[in-house]
Amino acid sequence: MIIRKANLKDAEWIFNIRNNESIRKLSIKDQNEIPLEKHILWFNKKLENKKDLFLVIEENNNIEWYCRLDYLEEKKYLISIAINPNTLWKWLWSKLLNEIIKILNTWDMIIAEILEWNSISQNFFKKFWFVEKQKWIYELIINHAEILN
Repeated sequence: MIIRKANLKDAEWIFNIRNNESIRKLSIKDQNEIPLEKHILWFNKKLENKKDLFLVIEENNNIEWYCRLDYLEEKKYLISIAINPNTLWKWLWSKLLNEIIKILNTWDMIIAEILEWNSISQNFFKKFWFVEKQKWIYELIINHAEILN
């Protein structure tokens, strides 16, 4: 298993994961299928944006997960995670989040927007110290000294 930054070669894998019906129904912003051309344009912009972080988890040359941290403002990111629907490696969630915590700076904040009925994601984020701030919004302030020790 490899956790690495996404690159242009990953566009089609990520496109297929994102357009899977079970993944789309979890999206807060857009639950419609996205055409490949539109995805490629968006994907290129994401990779060029140096303030965002786009990670993939790869196993046997297949992308099984991706995670985006979209820059909102100084030390504040919106997290988006999608899992290949054929992957049931729930234990990877913790490894992925630990990697993200190592990458970010002290006192960074991660925001997760989670649909009200998505209790699996809500429970996952709560397990990793995210606190519900309002309906659908969970926050984590990373204090590396507390989490990594």
